[in-house]
Amino acid sequence: MAHRDNKSFVTKIIYQQNKKEEVKQYNIYGELTSATNQETSFDPRTRSWYFQTKEEEKAIWTDLYMFFTGKRPGITASYPLFNDNQTFEGVFGVDLELSEISEFLSFQKKYYNSKIIILNYKNEIVAQSGNIVFKTLKDGQIVPMHINEHGDDLIQESYKKITSIQKKVIVVSSAMSGVTNELIRKTRQISNNFEPSEYDVLVSSGEQMSCALISGRLNHIGIKSRSWLGWQVPIFTEGDYKKSRIVNIFKKRILKYLNSGGVPIITGFQGINHQNRLTTLERGGSDASAIMIAKFFKAEKCIIYTDVEGVYTTDPNYNKKAKKIKKS
Repeated sequence: MAHRDNKSFVTKIIYQQNKKEEVKQYNIYGELTSATNQETSFDPRTRSWYFQTKEEEKAIWTDLYMFFTGKRPGITASYPLFNDNQTFEGVFGVDLELSEISEFLSFQKKYYNSKIIILNYKNEIVAQSGNIVFKTLKDGQIVPMHINEHGDDLIQESYKKITSIQKKVIVVSSAMSGVTNELIRKTRQISNNFEPSEYDVLVSSGEQMSCALISGRLNHIGIKSRSWLGWQVPIFTEGDYKKSRIVNIFKKRILKYLNSGGVPIITGFQGINHQNRLTTLERGGSDASAIMIAKFFKAEKCIIYTDVEGVYTTDPNYNKKAKKIKKS
């Protein structure tokens, strides 16, 4: 573990067998200036950043907290270490004191009156050029200050301008790979003449699962989100079960949610008919759903992430005259 202290870098090696720690201090040129050995009760393997890095096996940045050693606020960046067999060996952690980050940002300023701030995914201030900012709760816990709580008029004005031009995003999701095929297989196990209306109810459940998972992850990282099923929007269809088509989309609820700052995750491949029954489009229908939603909402762009060659006018597996739609 390393952290900066009085313009120097400190490397600490902790030996758990005898509860000893070896502390080596280096100057900014990497030259050893001092080395000490002392007893310690600190075990970095008990820290939340260690557990998270080990579990997720990827680099993580913590929220603001008070360091155990220096008793000063900061954040920890940690990275998992693996051996030649790609087996997890440990975690490399770097403590970054808040005051040092702020000092670094001050050196990056291009103009005297300019300001630099770093925000996390919750729009909380991690650091800013100049004085450090954070809040101390009644229990002594320190937490970042939200950007809306900052008293600087320039920062507030800049933040409002940035958020005012942010794009509103609608996500349309298909089922995960193989899920729809597995659901179709289950219908064949039950009946060779499975009721079409119930078939649509079943095979559309894969999209519902995907949307819930996407929304759950977005909320986890601080992005307001919720899933929307076809009937909740609602998306109206006509035509036969298994191969209906979208004819209308009710926009009011989605627009209200977008304006509240949310990211709607809408199930592709499905809608409801005039009998209020759930219907599905043809295979690959989530792409068609995305295109129709983009059309009804007059979207600036419709970006499709897919594992197939492109978007066709109809299912090429059933219609040999199907044509791939060119990018306009």
